[in-house]
Amino acid sequence: MERGNIVRHRIIFVTAVIVFAACAFAQQSAVPDIAKASWIWTGPKPVAAGEWECYSRKTFELSTKPAKAEVLITADNVYELFVNGTFVGEDGGSEPVYWRSLELYDITKLLTVGANVIAARAKSLGGSGGLLIAVRIQVDKDNILQLHSGADWRAKLTYTDGWNKTEHDDGAWKPAFVLGAHGMKPWGAISYPGTVSPMSLMRVSMMDVGADFNWPAGVVFVGDFVPLKEPKDFVVYVSGSRAYFEHDAATPAAMGRELWSLVPAKPDGKAALLCDAGSGVIGSPTVSYDG
Repeated sequence: MERGNIVRHRIIFVTAVIVFAACAFAQQSAVPDIAKASWIWTGPKPVAAGEWECYSRKTFELSTKPAKAEVLITADNVYELFVNGTFVGEDGGSEPVYWRSLELYDITKLLTVGANVIAARAKSLGGSGGLLIAVRIQVDKDNILQLHSGADWRAKLTYTDGWNKTEHDDGAWKPAFVLGAHGMKPWGAISYPGTVSPMSLMRVSMMDVGADFNWPAGVVFVGDFVPLKEPKDFVVYVSGSRAYFEHDAATPAAMGRELWSLVPAKPDGKAALLCDAGSGVIGSPTVSYDG
């Protein structure tokens, strides 16, 4: 082979490697840009002001079904993520490893043409409190919509029926209070992929399980959920030990006024009401699981 041909082949090879590397980098980096998100809550000093919970939402319009849509999220200490009223995922606990980890959720199937809403319920278990969210929506090959938690999100302290659905009127909600930009103290810079939450190791996506997934024969769960807003409501002392209702890693629990069964425990299973406790002061029955 002549020297000129060798040089040309080397140039073509090097160019191909560069293009391949660039495509691989673009594919790897095509996740929501968390660095542009801000930590938000209902006010400047969540715990000191007794603002233990933050309900937040962001509405937006889509003219077509997106090709791809993902959310990166974390909270200090606990969050529940919803898209158009559908529960997507949760994470949290009292240890720093939980807010240091970012969870990535694919929400493509949940978005629709027209109005959409991304909503999150966050809870502080003491100390600081904050919620951090970034969204990347690939509308088509030429258009990308990015959303980042900030002052253009809405936030409120108390639970309202339907708060996480598109038809909910959030006109009375206040703009979310911006605690600071990503990287602020006490949290510092958080990246994805990075720290892995213990809950991520046992998380199963109900939308993407394989055809051979072995669904449980049945489950029992709490309905008509009763939110717990004050620390005195969700901290229980038993023989000197402490348990946080709903989100303590060792003894999670939920409170509600109804007890339901789902048989089999899969999306098209049959739900049956087992018990309706009515409108008690605290809410009953309660169920708990000690891991």
